[in-house]
Amino acid sequence: MKRINLIVALLLAFISTSYAQNSDTISKRKDAINIFVSCFDCDMEYIKEKINFVNYVRDIKEADVVIIETSEGTGNGGDKYTLIFEGNNRFKGINDTLFYNSNADETFDELRKKDVKYLKIGLTKYVAHSPLVKNLEVNYNEKIETIIPQDKWNSWVFNIDGSANINAEATYSRIYTRSSLSADRITEKWKIENEISMFFSQSIFTFGDQKITSIKRNNSFRNLTVKSISDHWSAGIMTFGGNSTYTNKEFYMSSMPAIEYDLFPYSKSNIVQLRIQNAIGINYFDYYDTTIYNKTKETLYSQRTAAAFRINKKWGYINTSLSFNSYLHDFSKNSINISTSFNIRIFKGLITYIYGNYSIIHDQLYLPKTGLTYEEILLQQQQNATEYSYWLMFGLSYTFGSIYNNVVNPRFDDIF
Repeated sequence: MKRINLIVALLLAFISTSYAQNSDTISKRKDAINIFVSCFDCDMEYIKEKINFVNYVRDIKEADVVIIETSEGTGNGGDKYTLIFEGNNRFKGINDTLFYNSNADETFDELRKKDVKYLKIGLTKYVAHSPLVKNLEVNYNEKIETIIPQDKWNSWVFNIDGSANINAEATYSRIYTRSSLSADRITEKWKIENEISMFFSQSIFTFGDQKITSIKRNNSFRNLTVKSISDHWSAGIMTFGGNSTYTNKEFYMSSMPAIEYDLFPYSKSNIVQLRIQNAIGINYFDYYDTTIYNKTKETLYSQRTAAAFRINKKWGYINTSLSFNSYLHDFSKNSINISTSFNIRIFKGLITYIYGNYSIIHDQLYLPKTGLTYEEILLQQQQNATEYSYWLMFGLSYTFGSIYNNVVNPRFDDIF
């Protein structure tokens, strides 16, 4: 009987859905241009609601205008947004690029309003060549004044961050604290970043009368100072240090002067970049326990060579980096790190994405001579010897159906 009731319920749901589909209509705005929007963190529901004089399509080939939105962090803690408008079909060859900045203290609502404003401005030149031009108006709402801005902070931006977490049950308890302080100054000629961070974690496991306590500490500081030399060259110095129970370092400090060349102009970095970097420096280590090389402290010289490629296009994006690190006294003590992320539209509706990292590790000079206990390995209190590490995430996404998607319906959002 229960099976019959289930079948009847499914049939009723199918009939009601079919009726709703037949009685409903897909809205397509007459004479409106078709647009395709590609962005990482846009409020598309809000955009569709506020910009209702275009047709939003899911297939890039059906679009008259393809809009690609990217962003980069700025010196004031906000972001610089780039809106790339590429004409397609009847507007082929008609392209444009707009920029706008956000501040660190702007709310999400303020950001999406600003996004809509610049999207409207960029779409104006295309709407002007459509039958909807008769309804187009342009307004300027502010009196033009010439001012010389005064910045009492001299472009410095400070951030204080902290958090604590406590959770427990009958046989387990954990305390976690994290805090950081940063001071950054970013201008066209200089980039200065400073950060101090502190991390503490204590976990207690109870097995009958036995208790196992796991404690991790990681305190660090870093400074990056970079001078812009030209639109392709820059030079700087990286200084960092701290302590880490996980890597057996009671204190460490490194200083590495570096030089970087971008095959493309830095001014185009939001679209494409291919950066090659080389650094050489000095490292000091003071260890908690004697290492496998019988060291309690040591000073070593090292070098780092890295390359990074990034591109944002209407078919997706690719971001890949490769680095080689080695100690100068013994080049066999090295590590190679490869990181990649890409999101590519293969054809109509089908998207593939991959995020991953792979490291070849031959430079664990800090490993303790005494080795690790069974508990230390299971609780990951200290890093164990390894020749590699990796993580990988990949997938496919396929969407099909109506090419128009103009309707906004927020009912039951975030319920299921």
